Amino acid sequence: MACVTGRWLALGSLSAVAISLGAWFALRALASPVLRVEPSAVDFGVLPTGAKATRVVHVSNTGSGVLRIDAVKTGCGCTEVRLVNQVLAPGWSADLVVMQQAEPTRGQTTSFVYLFSNDLARPVVMIPVKYASIMESSLDPSIIDFGRVRQGQLPCTQVARFFGGKSPRGLPSPGLLRAQSDDPWLSVEVSAPRHDGVQEIRVALPKDAPIGELFSRLRLFRDDSDAELAIDVCGYVRGAFFALPQMIVVGPLTDPSRAASEWISVRKREEVPGDRVFIGPISVGESLRGYLTAHAVQNHNEWRVRVDIHPAAFPQVWSTCEVRGYVEIDCRTERTAVHRLRVPVLLRIAAGKVGTHMEGPE
Repeated sequence: MACVTGRWLALGSLSAVAISLGAWFALRALASPVLRVEPSAVDFGVLPTGAKATRVVHVSNTGSGVLRIDAVKTGCGCTEVRLVNQVLAPGWSADLVVMQQAEPTRGQTTSFVYLFSNDLARPVVMIPVKYASIMESSLDPSIIDFGRVRQGQLPCTQVARFFGGKSPRGLPSPGLLRAQSDDPWLSVEVSAPRHDGVQEIRVALPKDAPIGELFSRLRLFRDDSDAELAIDVCGYVRGAFFALPQMIVVGPLTDPSRAASEWISVRKREEVPGDRVFIGPISVGESLRGYLTAHAVQNHNEWRVRVDIHPAAFPQVWSTCEVRGYVEIDCRTERTAVHRLRVPVLLRIAAGKVGTHMEGPE
């Protein structure tokens, strides 16, 4: 009788445990968190190589239990994520910030962000992250500096390289069609694209380049549009036979009724053959034409050039500004050919006392 009673007691205990477990599982099912992400995928579109972009994914708990996000991981080192709140009560939400840096993959790229949580149905949620990388065009260098070169060292050449970029499919973009210089004496050649899409832009100073400060701009035109790229070209060409100041600075000018003048000397170098110097025509650059006149005067064996500024030719309303230009002087001796010397002129219009000065010789 006691054995039968013990059996019934054991069966009763097992039934109680089963009922308790069933109730526990039922309550757990009723209080289960549910992780929801919106949008379910992140598409950054087309990104230039090296560019960074940011998107926000809304993470919410649509279940009845507390959602705990244990970890957030990425499948690529170029993707970064930030989630401030990792514990969400039922109905709560948080922002998952996804930051992507475009790698030079030259095509479509897909990586994933992984969310690990206590969601029983989906303990791991994967969010696809997509973008297409495009390699932008580049120009190296964007400034060509010839430095200080003597006219006897001309011609000389420098090279810039242009890369037209690649499309998201990795195809080369159209290259350069032509190059145009602000100065007609500056020689420019554009090579055909190589197999890697690189083109060479050869910029040359010819043998007869004007002496003086050099500043020009090359405008580069692509095949597919009228969009311009530009290379600034600078330097200073020293005379092989004649010496002159680097620049004439006039101003500041404040009184339109007063003219300003500056004298410069033109002399030949000792090693230049011939005893007598001859000065030919003097021309004024277009930016100062009408405001500036120049003429040469011979005093024994020395030539001097006088530059006159006529403020009355400027507009009536004056404002602080700087106007740049140049004068060109043809010089020779009885034993040399004609050499064209270019002297930069800087005209300053500003408040203050009228005055002129000349920078030191080269």
